[in-house]
Amino acid sequence: MALINTCLIVFGALALIVFATDQIVAFNNWQRRIHIGRWREISEWKNAVKKQCDRWLKRTPIVPKLDNEKLILIDCLKGEYQNATIHSWQLAGLILGLATEKNYTFNYTTIRNIINRNCKSKNPDSALLAYSMLQIKSIIPELSKEIDSFASDTYKLIASMRQENATIPYRNSISDIRFVDTLGFICPFLTYYGLINNNKSIVNLAEIQIREYLNLLHPDTGLPPHAYDIKSSLPLGCYDWGRGAGWMILALVECHDTLSKWHSADHTKFKDIIAKSIITLSDRILLLQRNDGGYSAFLCHKQGRLESTATVLCALLLEKAYTLSKNLKYKTALDKTIKCLMTNTQRDGALDYCQGDTKGIGMYSNIFRRMPFAQGILLKLINNYNEDSKLF
Repeated sequence: MALINTCLIVFGALALIVFATDQIVAFNNWQRRIHIGRWREISEWKNAVKKQCDRWLKRTPIVPKLDNEKLILIDCLKGEYQNATIHSWQLAGLILGLATEKNYTFNYTTIRNIINRNCKSKNPDSALLAYSMLQIKSIIPELSKEIDSFASDTYKLIASMRQENATIPYRNSISDIRFVDTLGFICPFLTYYGLINNNKSIVNLAEIQIREYLNLLHPDTGLPPHAYDIKSSLPLGCYDWGRGAGWMILALVECHDTLSKWHSADHTKFKDIIAKSIITLSDRILLLQRNDGGYSAFLCHKQGRLESTATVLCALLLEKAYTLSKNLKYKTALDKTIKCLMTNTQRDGALDYCQGDTKGIGMYSNIFRRMPFAQGILLKLINNYNEDSKLF
């Protein structure tokens, strides 16, 4: 009898711990939204966003692999709560944002530890992190060898995944399927890495990857499909997934930035294709902007749920379109989007309402919370916006 009572007490204590963990997480998510969006000045907002990026680079929050809001502790114990692949592009976003900060000092130990944890990745997702590391190489020259080695290993991984006369798959296990995510992960890296190594074929691979997807845009909306089958040439998933369009936007904007800085005559045509695509896609994006200035998780459904990752990436596109064309229609839309992003930033500077990780084609997350990747891109956007508007 004593043994049964002991077992019941232990079981009850464990159940209480599991239940309490769920409640603590739920409470934290709730209380963070108290006084959300109450920013008096854009400079105050920007400083809070920057501080959150700085904090998160040193201790990056986990983006859960699953949508479970119950029995979270059990998922943690089973090793199913987080994923290193997801974590790599969260870090990349933070670094890309902080790299746009003048006089920002990256911590040597923090960056070295990030490289050591991610340098042996077997997935192309890590290419975005390698790209972000190359952006800060001159800031931390004492880690130049480690960054060069990381970049070299990343390129070898990408090259090993390429099939004969074909583009790069998202995973070797599904080599006939191409995902829009891959554009954002590898194209900025390939363009930059090819130029710094004076290797045309590497840049050409990025061009082929982007061109392939530009031929798949929806004839009416101009948006990319989530994925497609290269054998059947059939699109897979939906065309208006917000972050999916965002991955294409990131590829276009970052590749154009790199090509503009290097002024390479060998890739003028590639640069012109990207510039034209930025303007064309921006015109499509203008039609999909919500009344509050943001963008929905599924872009064509403007009355749907706002999604901050799509919103910040669409804003990045509009900012680039304005820089290229000086057409005020992009600036007007960008101003509205900036106000929307301010409204959806929590009191500690964290951007809220970012859709959780996608589980597969057509399997989109129902969780909308914080996301370090979006936080970093937001900081990058704010700094670009300030260059255009001279607000602070």
